[in-house]
Amino acid sequence: MKRGVIVLHRPGSAAFGVVLEDVIRFANEGHVAYVLPSQKLVPRALRRLAQESTDLQKRVDVRTFDRFVRSLARSSKTLLTSEQQKLTVLMAVERAAKKQPFSYFRDSLTHTGWLRAIEEWIGEMKRAAVTVEQLRELWSNGTQKQKELFMIFSTYQELLAAMGLVDHEEEYLEMIDWLKNTENHVQDVPKRVVLEHFYDLNQLQAHALQVLAERGVEIYFHVEYDGTRKHVFTEAHRTIDILQSIGFDVENERNVQVQSLRTADLQFLIDRFYVPDFSVQQRNGKSVEIVESSSRLREVEAVAARIKTFVREQGYSLQEIGIVVANMEEYEDVLLSVMERAGIPLFFAKKQRLNENTLIQSVLQFLRVRIEHPKDFTHMWLSPYFPWGEKSGELLEIYRALGKPSSAEEWQIRVEQLIKSHLDSGNLEEEKRIRQLFSQGLWLYQLLEQIPEAATVDQFAVMIRNLEELGGFHQGFRRLLEDEDERAFLLVTRDMKALVALHEVMDEIGNLAAMAGEADKEIPLSEYVRRLQLSCENKEFAYQSGVKGGVHIVHPNHIRGQMWRAVFAIGMLEGEFPRAVKNDWLLPDEERYDLEQAHIRLWSSRDLYNGQSYRFYMTAASAREKLILSYPSTGSNGKERLRSTFVEEVLRLFDKESVKFHSIAISDVVPQSYGECVTMERFTEKVIADISSCPDQPTLALFRYRPLRERLRNLYPRIQVEWERRGREFGAFDGVLQSAHVKQRVQEMFAHHVWSASQLETLMQCRFAFFAERLLHLSSWEEEDDAMSPMEQGNLLHMILFRFMREKKGIVWQTHEKESLLQELLARAKMEINKYRETHALQRRNPVLWQIDEERLLLQLRRFFDVEWKRRESERMGLSPDLLEISFGMPVDVENADERSRKESISLTFGDQTIRMRGKIDRVDTSPDGHFVVYDYKKGTAPVSQQVREGIYIQLPLYLWVLEKGFGFDLAKAQGAAYFTQNDRNQGFWRKESLKELGIHHSVSSKIEQSEWEDVMKTIEQRIANTLQLAMQGNFAVVPAIECPSYCRFRHVCRFSEERLQTRND
Repeated sequence: MKRGVIVLHRPGSAAFGVVLEDVIRFANEGHVAYVLPSQKLVPRALRRLAQESTDLQKRVDVRTFDRFVRSLARSSKTLLTSEQQKLTVLMAVERAAKKQPFSYFRDSLTHTGWLRAIEEWIGEMKRAAVTVEQLRELWSNGTQKQKELFMIFSTYQELLAAMGLVDHEEEYLEMIDWLKNTENHVQDVPKRVVLEHFYDLNQLQAHALQVLAERGVEIYFHVEYDGTRKHVFTEAHRTIDILQSIGFDVENERNVQVQSLRTADLQFLIDRFYVPDFSVQQRNGKSVEIVESSSRLREVEAVAARIKTFVREQGYSLQEIGIVVANMEEYEDVLLSVMERAGIPLFFAKKQRLNENTLIQSVLQFLRVRIEHPKDFTHMWLSPYFPWGEKSGELLEIYRALGKPSSAEEWQIRVEQLIKSHLDSGNLEEEKRIRQLFSQGLWLYQLLEQIPEAATVDQFAVMIRNLEELGGFHQGFRRLLEDEDERAFLLVTRDMKALVALHEVMDEIGNLAAMAGEADKEIPLSEYVRRLQLSCENKEFAYQSGVKGGVHIVHPNHIRGQMWRAVFAIGMLEGEFPRAVKNDWLLPDEERYDLEQAHIRLWSSRDLYNGQSYRFYMTAASAREKLILSYPSTGSNGKERLRSTFVEEVLRLFDKESVKFHSIAISDVVPQSYGECVTMERFTEKVIADISSCPDQPTLALFRYRPLRERLRNLYPRIQVEWERRGREFGAFDGVLQSAHVKQRVQEMFAHHVWSASQLETLMQCRFAFFAERLLHLSSWEEEDDAMSPMEQGNLLHMILFRFMREKKGIVWQTHEKESLLQELLARAKMEINKYRETHALQRRNPVLWQIDEERLLLQLRRFFDVEWKRRESERMGLSPDLLEISFGMPVDVENADERSRKESISLTFGDQTIRMRGKIDRVDTSPDGHFVVYDYKKGTAPVSQQVREGIYIQLPLYLWVLEKGFGFDLAKAQGAAYFTQNDRNQGFWRKESLKELGIHHSVSSKIEQSEWEDVMKTIEQRIANTLQLAMQGNFAVVPAIECPSYCRFRHVCRFSEERLQTRND
């Protein structure tokens, strides 16, 4: 026979274990390796073999491909763990950058996302069997990016060799080298190798199979394939092509009774899925169901209800049900929460990324505080893991009252000063209590100062372990467990497992340092924290194992021949499954096509997108009796979502009337039936709805409710709150104040309030956000930056531009001076940045990160300079920078503000409301005849012009009114107001008739006709008046004027919901 055979199976026939008959037959003739793509499949295969004969397990070696290769590699080297591999990539990047500083990747060095992309790229190249020599030859005359990538790749390989380590791909190469040496004995090599469900074989694996075949091993590679649907079987087609190119023959499967695997209509679905034949005969689709829900939460609740129906009414066992989730990031939390509350056990381990665990976050933050300058202990006082207990709030108040001391010495000095000035009343008990609090605070400072600024990695690890004990973490665990609360027990269990995982991470960092010969080398604390942070970001730990016999949750990639009686495919949305695949920015498709010419096969974005068709095919093929496709019809922002093209393709195959379609609309707030009440909360809602809707005949509802009455007594007030929130009017729980006394206080506050433009703009965009921030004084924890914070970058940018433009005021820029002016700007910038760093005591910030941000700021200044140069070249109205950083309603800083600034606030009237304004206008350009333009510098993306016209972003029109009322400008002379960005000055609004003279392109969306100008300003003025009136009335309802951003820090307080908003009247 031929040594390599590809066995093709018809679609739907290759269920898991279908080749076991061949494996058993081969086992009677000699040693067989049965190779599977996933470790999860190995125990199932072993059980199947044990059912046939206990002796089979001795003759059949069941392994994953990686473990099979490892058994043959004969390697004395250590296999990298996942965390060690990430650290090795980091070390490779750092060493490559030291050899020759990067220019292309200069701004990317510290970004975790970039490091992750580099790691994935290295793995992809190695799986394509690319060597250092091959890459050097290909990219010797390549671009700067390619040269830097090669440096990283070669340095990574050098590190592996120097440390005696191998990654998974290196093991393949070592096995290949060992087998190619004909002097080596091959008695441990199996006589035959059978592979199943490898539809996505890579070149390195194919090369390993080729070498095995050359040494006399018979290879049987089983794969499902349909040559008429290559766009569905993209990866299988490529795998077959690779194997054929190295000499494998193709053999068709034997006759298999596939009909017995699933219902006739499901078999029809997988046979006809994406067949290019539009005259296909439609069949009865009774095995297929479509569920459309109003949200992800309602979708998962519908799935839970359907699972209970299958179990209760049709006798399914839970392990016969599978849930396929392509977008696990969006679904994991809601899926686990609903299933837990519904009492449905899952065969799915609950995992958490280490850096997302609150205990580990406290440890990392504690270490960062040691590095920070100035230090901020706010997180430490608020952390539940330190032994403050109920005194946490008092300690935080004291810390702030003392001016946020940064050292133990400073804490003690300020404490004594405070005691002398405030505790002379003779109240000894109060003084004793205060001194105890001060003592606890001093303990934290002293604990922090025990951490060395430099040490070996092992010394740092010992220090962190001591911190766990000294910091009282274990005592905190014991305090939580004293309440005998089940939730507290689960949280403590999770945190203790997180500590174990942290110890593993520290051990791996230590082992890697030892292998690199750096075990005795002292490194800065900042560098150790960086390594620890990177490892924690990539380390997952399981805090709760799956329940055997529970419902399976799988990603489409991991189905690989598994089958269930009923399969739920959730999240069937266009953009999620199939998801849009972006062109890889690190190695885009064009470069991948170039490498393919050198016989290096890499996946393009189109290949990856098409590959999702096979993932859905596997999803459909995994169902024996029922396939339920579900999706939410609206997103979290309330916008309508399109269902997946896969759903449309399924519906194309069947009579639509035969496919059961179930819709849960936004208006279906209460479950339609008791069968849909999968959780206690939903059951309670249904009961209360029945009671309220049938006041004359409440018997049935009361009968259902009576057993719950005592149990839910404490829940009743919360139910009342939720019902009020679901009413047709905004109320007390939506930000609408009810108390006349509180409303009066708000009005008094506003009467004395001096507004900034940003505060008023927040009010215009979301009244509730203003309410939460300005009235409730809610705030989020702010992470200290290792380099420049965004605020620092913005302040520096404004200051540098102000001082440069002030020096050049009234001077005409000559064409031949362009480069010298730019260099003068950059030289001033460097001087100002260094001065800022020294005067603000920021020398201890991470120097590498600071340098990166400095280079980024210089690049931004270059772009601002280019926009300004183009403005001067194209403008014909005689406008030039005049008022620079002109302030009002603030103390006048003559060094950093225009000398015409005024400390008095400026009053503006909107309807019946007159308010006082304070702030600073970045720049006003004027001409000799009185025309003027207002600019606001924007380092990031500017608001679009339409949002300015609608009065959502009001900064620019506010500045126009301020100039009129406070500085005597004539608004009739205003030619425009715009955001001055790194790219242009288009966004804002401009008078259309002046565009040419202003040097603005005629196609900009910000142009306004002369006849419309006054109307636009009046519309904005009226909208401000209306919003101020609502605020004065205490109405801060959750009605955002813009799409509610996911990053809003008050989102979990307002609990914004588009579906609720649609039923409300503002």
